[in-house]
Amino acid sequence: ERVCVCVLAQFIDTCVDCLPMVYLPTALYSKLLQRQQAHIDQYTRDESLSIPADIDYSSIPSLPNEARECLTKARPETLGSAAQLLGVTPSTLVLLMHYIKNQSRGATTA
Repeated sequence: ERVCVCVLAQFIDTCVDCLPMVYLPTALYSKLLQRQQAHIDQYTRDESLSIPADIDYSSIPSLPNEARECLTKARPETLGSAAQLLGVTPSTLVLLMHYIKNQSRGATTA
């Protein structure tokens, strides 16, 4: 089948006009998406990170109250088991992971 050059030109113009709408959100949020992907990768590596049995969830800054209550009641042993709790969000896991790592670094340097 033959395609008219005029129709083809209109199609190309339409596609070129749509490209900014497709790529604009990616361009605007690329840094945020990269940061989130880094957190996901870090969590995947640290899913088996042990949570100290004597951890005081109330001493973790910025930990949401709902997550604090869930974690205090359940007392999960690992970051992976904490992820299964209702009320514990990915951002909560990142906070918890950083807190545990910072505490263990402080204990080894003290």
